[in-house]
Amino acid sequence: MSVTWLDMSVTWLDISLTWLNMVTPLCDLVGHDLPSVIRRTADFLNKRLSDNQVDSLAQHLSFDSMKKNRSVNYEEVVEINRRFNLIPAEGDFMRAGQVGGWKGKMTEQQVEQFDQWTEEHLEGTGLCF
Repeated sequence: MSVTWLDMSVTWLDISLTWLNMVTPLCDLVGHDLPSVIRRTADFLNKRLSDNQVDSLAQHLSFDSMKKNRSVNYEEVVEINRRFNLIPAEGDFMRAGQVGGWKGKMTEQQVEQFDQWTEEHLEGTGLCF
């Protein structure tokens, strides 16, 4: 029996919703509406944030900001791996940051197969992509 990323995600979501007092923002939601995720997280933590604080956090936590921040983008690790020819010379750890950007890396047939597989395996989980 093999375990897929989906098995682990569904199991983790079930545990987090059933047993743990935690919030789990989905990546697609973060990409589409980061301020609402920040507000939801603040509410979960019983913290009040002003609109200015939410805007400041949204800017700091944006994909573009993190991609430029050497503290979080693994650029030093990528440079070391390139120096020792452990990874290809081109590319970045953090790619485009576009929701659904993975579809541009696959053929149309692969996207259709992935979508079909995901739909079949998400049935009854409460998750949708």
